[in-house]
Amino acid sequence: TQWLESLLDSSTHNLTDAQTLQSLFTLLHLDPESGMEHWKNALPSEPTKLEQVRFLLLLMEAGIEIDDSITQRLNIGSEDGLPYALSSAGSETIEDNSQGGSYIQSLIDLVNRGHSKSTQWAFRRASTLPDAFAQEFYTTLTMLPEDNNTTDARRRDVSVLAFSKLIYLNPIRAWKLLRTVEDDSQQQELMLLAMLQHPGDALLEKEATAIRRIGVGRPDAMALLLAARGTEPLSDSDQRLLGLIAASGASIGSPLETQAAWLYLRRMGMTDQALAAATTPSP
Repeated sequence: TQWLESLLDSSTHNLTDAQTLQSLFTLLHLDPESGMEHWKNALPSEPTKLEQVRFLLLLMEAGIEIDDSITQRLNIGSEDGLPYALSSAGSETIEDNSQGGSYIQSLIDLVNRGHSKSTQWAFRRASTLPDAFAQEFYTTLTMLPEDNNTTDARRRDVSVLAFSKLIYLNPIRAWKLLRTVEDDSQQQELMLLAMLQHPGDALLEKEATAIRRIGVGRPDAMALLLAARGTEPLSDSDQRLLGLIAASGASIGSPLETQAAWLYLRRMGMTDQALAAATTPSP
C-alpha cells in the first residue's frame, strides 16, 4: 500500500495513464479508503465521456458500490448514455426478489450498448447473482434481437457467451431454449457453436441426436458434430457427411473441421493409426 501511494503521490515517476489506473485499481483492493482518496485526486475536474467510463469501471471492477457522491464528482447525468447506464448498474443491488427483474434489465441494457469492457463487467456481475437471476440474464442475451444486423459480430459473440454460461448453469433450460429456435437460422447456429464448446455429458449426447438435420449447411454440420461426439451409432449417411465436413465440405471453419476430422477418425476406429502417424518422425 505504501509503495502504491508513493507511486501515485510522486511527480517524478511519470506514470502513464494505464499505469496510474492499474496502481489505483490495486490500491482500491488493498486499501479502499486510501484508494478512493487517490481516485479522487487522479480524476480530472471536468472528465470527458471516456474518462467517466474509465474511472467508473475502475471502481466497479474493484467492487466499490457507486453512490450519488461518485456520480456527482464524475458529473454524470441521465443524459450521459453509457456513463449513466454504468453508474446505474454499479449502484443498484438486489435486496429482495422483487428487485431482481429491474436490476437484470439494467445489466442487459448495459450489454446492449455494445461497449466491450462494460459487457465483460456485466457478465462477471451476473455470475455473482442468485441462479434464477443469472439464468434470466443469460437467456435474454442468448436470443438475438428481431431486428438484429447479421453483420454485428459483437452481438453474435454475446449470444454465444450467454448461451455457454446458461449451458453450465442449467443445461436442461438451455436445451429447451435451443428447441424453440428456427431450424437453420443464425440463432440456431450460434447456440450450436456454444454447445460445441461444452465438454459434453450424457444429456448433451442424448439431445444432440434429436436435432433435426436436413443437409450440410453450417447449423446442420454443427448438429452432426454434436451427435458424433456421443456414443450412439451414426447412420451410414451421417458418417459420410462427417467425412465430408472434415474435408472442408461444409464451410464451417478450420477449428470445427479439425474437430470433425478427429471425430471421423474415432468413428472409423483409426485414432491409433492417426496418432502414430502424427508422432512418427519424417524420414
